[in-house]
Amino acid sequence: MGRKIKVSLTLDERVVEAVDRAAGEGPRPNRSEVVERALRTWLRSERHRRLDEEVEAYYADLSAAEQAEDAAWAGLGDEAASRWDEP
Repeated sequence: MGRKIKVSLTLDERVVEAVDRAAGEGPRPNRSEVVERALRTWLRSERHRRLDEEVEAYYADLSAAEQAEDAAWAGLGDEAASRWDEP
């Protein structure tokens, strides 16, 4: 983990109260840890959202031939996966 940088934020009082409640539930009450954890969760969610958009754009741009090839590969995967349940 990198070095810590102190920042100042202006937040709605209800948000601060919720952060304080969450901080109070931990072993060491600490607003910074709660906010950092929330921001890390948000950043991870944003990365996943962007990846989903990129995948969607990739598939939307496939030609008809590429879509058919992709469907064929998916069918092979489905067929192989269906055999996993066989004894």
